[in-house]
Amino acid sequence: AASIRRALIYEGYSVEVVHDGAQALACARDHQPDLVILDVMMPEVDGVDICTSSDTHHEIILASLAAGKHLITEKPVGYNLEQCREMRWYARQYAHLKMAVGYSLRYHSIHIEARRLIREGAIGRPTYGHVEHSHGGHGMSGVFDRPAGPRSALSDRSSGSYIAGSELTSTTHPFDLCRYLFGDVKDVFAFKQPYGVFVTMRFESGATVQCTSGSVSRVQPNVLTVQGTDGVLQTRNEYVPPVGTKGKAEEEVDLVLVMKPRGFYINGQGYHEIKVDKLVVGHGDEARCTNFLDAVFHDAELISPLDDAIKTTELLHAIRDSHDHEIRVPIHYQEKTG
Repeated sequence: AASIRRALIYEGYSVEVVHDGAQALACARDHQPDLVILDVMMPEVDGVDICTSSDTHHEIILASLAAGKHLITEKPVGYNLEQCREMRWYARQYAHLKMAVGYSLRYHSIHIEARRLIREGAIGRPTYGHVEHSHGGHGMSGVFDRPAGPRSALSDRSSGSYIAGSELTSTTHPFDLCRYLFGDVKDVFAFKQPYGVFVTMRFESGATVQCTSGSVSRVQPNVLTVQGTDGVLQTRNEYVPPVGTKGKAEEEVDLVLVMKPRGFYINGQGYHEIKVDKLVVGHGDEARCTNFLDAVFHDAELISPLDDAIKTTELLHAIRDSHDHEIRVPIHYQEKTG
């Protein structure tokens, strides 16, 4: 700490040094610094929230667990299958710690309720389904001029943004959502068009799911359909004008449609709306933090635990392999410990 302080002061910065988490919080409140340099070994800190570039997650996760810290991290977890193997070993060695991953779609209240209904057999045993998640940041402008394949080679890890599946698909969330709803994947077949990635997955449960991660022209449909042996379940995004704009002409307001997921299921007892107590959409920041803290302090079940998120990384690698070789690829879960 002393050497870093001297170097920064030499460069003209004003520097404060503290030696534990409680002092750090007090110092941050008093001085509101532009930059904070932390050590995961810091005393008086129970947990770590990892929001760094994706290529640094692995090292920080392992260091945090070795230091005895609970952690919540952004995805992905594991850049390659060897990192998946190593991280799974650490997760088992430090099983008394809480380890959560920010796979956003799991924290959406409509998906939590859909999963509960599926698990409780509201539509019988799932047979097949469709998950469509379109990323709002990827428009249709010049879509047919885009390359159909991945943006980089498997060996390209520049900028800290590369992971096999996400480099191909642009978003990992819908594939993780499939695992959250249907369980472990047996094998995949994937291909990419300029406007999206299309993946067929067969699950260990016997279900088959088609998952689409694509571009959008205006709004995100984000459709989930699950056919079961005794019924069907569907959720979708609906878009409504913001509160307070009803009855006003469109030119009178800066109209930004508000996303409101809706859902229903039909079984032998009839038609049922899927109701949630609190609407959670977007990145689900509050929901994921609340779930993590409930797990740490009250031993609540994590919605997106690390050991399960590792399996999503292994799925993403299989998706990339399937695309590259144009073959069906089984999922290889890395269980051996060296």
